[in-house]
Amino acid sequence: MSRARKSSDFDVDGLLSPLSPGRPPVNDKDLRIAVYSSNFFTEDGVTLTCRRIMSDVKARGGSIRILTTVPTSRKRGPDRTVLDDEIIQIPAMDFPMPSYKRPANAAQLESDGYVVGKMLGQRAMAELSAFRPTIMHITAPDGGGLAAISWAYRHNVPVLATWHSNFHEYTKFYPLPALTAPIVQFWLRFFYMQTPLILVPTAQLRLELVSKLGLNPRRMGVWGRGINGRVFTPELRSEAFRAKHGIDNQTVLLCWSSRIVVEKRFDIFVEVIRRLTSDGLKVATLIAGKAVDDLGAGQLRSVQATLPNVTYIGWMKADELAVVYASSDILLFPSPVETFGNVTLEAMASGMPVIVDAQSGSHLVEDGVHGFTVLGGDVEGFYQATRKLCEPSAAPLRKRMGEAGRRRALEHYDNEANTQAMVGHYKAVMGRPSSTIRKLSLRWFWIDIFANLVLGLFIGGSFVIKYFLTLLFALLPI
Repeated sequence: MSRARKSSDFDVDGLLSPLSPGRPPVNDKDLRIAVYSSNFFTEDGVTLTCRRIMSDVKARGGSIRILTTVPTSRKRGPDRTVLDDEIIQIPAMDFPMPSYKRPANAAQLESDGYVVGKMLGQRAMAELSAFRPTIMHITAPDGGGLAAISWAYRHNVPVLATWHSNFHEYTKFYPLPALTAPIVQFWLRFFYMQTPLILVPTAQLRLELVSKLGLNPRRMGVWGRGINGRVFTPELRSEAFRAKHGIDNQTVLLCWSSRIVVEKRFDIFVEVIRRLTSDGLKVATLIAGKAVDDLGAGQLRSVQATLPNVTYIGWMKADELAVVYASSDILLFPSPVETFGNVTLEAMASGMPVIVDAQSGSHLVEDGVHGFTVLGGDVEGFYQATRKLCEPSAAPLRKRMGEAGRRRALEHYDNEANTQAMVGHYKAVMGRPSSTIRKLSLRWFWIDIFANLVLGLFIGGSFVIKYFLTLLFALLPI
């Protein structure tokens, strides 16, 4: 017997359906999007996705503001997608995971490390009020994101969240997973309970979050990712690029393109390369990415010192990375924690066969057609799949898989359609405010009063205590 539906339940299909009669359509110029992205100036899949959406909103005549931290050591180049007056700066603190903290020798690495937003601050809230957003788009589940949600509900601004990182999966790769996993899962469940609409990249991930975190499926929709087939194309293959790095046409070039961190399983990549080299196969390795902690930097130095034909080229911009993909022969990417797989999709669009983790890549890659999928952590499986594509007679197989992968990428993951879909979600949320939004607005009003009252009368001004109180009050059935 199914339970009776509560009035607080949220119907994603109802929200994203066409507007009801009598409600005027939302004009492009009415899009005033405040995006919370705590690491907007760190180039990764999350921020690149956000930048594409923001560029599209601005091209339509809409307006944006980015709530983010701004690292003092990061120089902002002329190719940024936002202007200085579109940035609202928020305070930050170190990320509570080893692979995201700024290491002691960060000057030798290619990253400032990741941070989390801890609050908004009076100045940021004043700038938000002056901007008068019509949507608050949340991309990071940290303290600053929670503060942004609170501000939005107190000002009757609809909230939309997009899921970008499987933090609940990261904990298994760090010390004390039995202790940290329940804490992370509890926080994620609490955080996304406060958002009436969560867009996740795949239907498979939606089911996983419902089963593992207990999120309400009625509040979850699917918004995938897209690819620009004109940017990522096999036509950019460059023999000059290969020659520059000492790689001839008879050598099979394997590519890594990601951060070098423990949860991405760079160790599996290294072990496969080591075994292929020991087998006497003519292979070379190109590592495009960045080491963001001491462990990753150590792994990278070890690989360069002990294996031949390994070239480290660092973090690449999209146009540079497109040449890297097109000039490589195989993408080996054993990461089990990808939410969608932007790297995999880019490689497929570039005409390259891919070897990926089955859990995080099977929605993109059909085993034996576009490359191979391997069960997570199976070093032998990754080795055998890669060796199959590195054999001297495997060139026709690589070509066939690469062509099939590009067809799939272009036919099913068009970038323009993807950005249009997000703009459609923005308009739907603006054009159909739900009772849930009004209810949560009232809920957050009382939460803020209770937290500040207790904070002011009995405790003092610690933002950590404020978040603890907010968490406590938010779980009450107000």
